[in-house]
Amino acid sequence: MNRLGDQVGRVTVDQQWQIDTAHPVWYHNLAADPGAAQVQDGPEPFDVTVREVGGDERAAWWERAVAVFSNYAEYQGKTDREIPVLIASPR
Repeated sequence: MNRLGDQVGRVTVDQQWQIDTAHPVWYHNLAADPGAAQVQDGPEPFDVTVREVGGDERAAWWERAVAVFSNYAEYQGKTDREIPVLIASPR
């Protein structure tokens, strides 16, 4: 997961699945148990709840992600599936 500036949300793009036709196993694990994740952004990890965003909210987060990590647009162009955008919020 990558941090987008000061934003709390994170956008997931994993290079090993950027051109796969299916979401990776870890995505399904988070979807099944969105409260089972931790993020380390500093010296100590903290618990987060993860949610997938869609529609206008996804479009806004995706635009932010591509502005920071321009290769994300290239990743999306290599697959027919929509790369999911997950937001991790501290619990």
